[in-house]
Amino acid sequence: MDGMLASFAALTPAGPGAPPGPGAGVAKLLQIEAKVLLAIAGWIDEVQADVTLTPEAIAADALVVAKPGSPLVDLFSAPPPGRNPGTALLSGPGVMAAALQLDAGRLGAFMVKGMETFAGDPDLAPLLTPEIKAMYTGMDKWFGNSMAMVMRSPDGKGFSGDFAMAVSDEAAYLAMMEKGAGLMAPGGPLGEMYKSMGMPMSMSLEKSVRQHGGVPVHRYRVTFDIKGFPEAQAAQMKAMMKDNEFACVKGWMVGSQEPAALDALIDRAQGKGAGGGLPLHAARVFGEGRHHYVDVDFVGLIKVPLTAMPAGTLTEMFGALKPGEPMAFAMTLGDGRMLAQSRIP
Repeated sequence: MDGMLASFAALTPAGPGAPPGPGAGVAKLLQIEAKVLLAIAGWIDEVQADVTLTPEAIAADALVVAKPGSPLVDLFSAPPPGRNPGTALLSGPGVMAAALQLDAGRLGAFMVKGMETFAGDPDLAPLLTPEIKAMYTGMDKWFGNSMAMVMRSPDGKGFSGDFAMAVSDEAAYLAMMEKGAGLMAPGGPLGEMYKSMGMPMSMSLEKSVRQHGGVPVHRYRVTFDIKGFPEAQAAQMKAMMKDNEFACVKGWMVGSQEPAALDALIDRAQGKGAGGGLPLHAARVFGEGRHHYVDVDFVGLIKVPLTAMPAGTLTEMFGALKPGEPMAFAMTLGDGRMLAQSRIP
């Protein structure tokens, strides 16, 4: 796997002595992701899958059993989920929507154990700084175990997302966000990683840039160097790399890449606004009692990146398609097992 990805990186157009281009960066990210996925696969004891074909859809259930003693055992033993109130703050539909319930203590412990696994890896070890480890060690101090999001494409050329996450300690959450911005700043471990891959990207946190309803609004500013990308792709990435504004109000972090949408979220969190409610198709398909629900409008999702491609058969084919019933996904955890379910029209 490493050899294949290294070969892909070598095919990028950088000349001798030139800094790596975007292709090399993508290959390096894939190399890192492959290592992580292979490690997680080693923590799985058994997988049982069942696929059902009907004229309406392809339905699949996969039961994943964690290997005894592995970090997955505790993660897959989360308590039964309750109601996810974050969906009441958001509004849909979108090209993607999700409602997730995560046990903060278990997830944080899983991430820390995973970091310890890669402590000696030459690619990952430089990224696993004490600051990154501390963010997950104290995750249960600020994360309230539930979150929801909806992603849409208002102009058909880029994506914009709205988020709602339960926060148990707003001060601790803001401190974590500030530390996270430092990791992505120039000179930070993550910022330097992207720079070394030929994909210079940085983030900065600007506190209290404005107010709405008496609530301070903060901004995560994103900077991305797109010089090495083709013109059409660079324009699309610029449209997608929008700043994100967020606010903490009444036990919630609400965020959006559109200021007017964030103002509406703040109003709903304060009990003043109307129009909230994110009806998830996956919740209707799989019923109650799942930890995670995800809807994906594949046609709507694929049309956006196609705008950066030259006209041809692929763009014409997908351009003529109309969105229909979304793909539905759900996940349930318990007793060291994970049940992943999907229904694809």
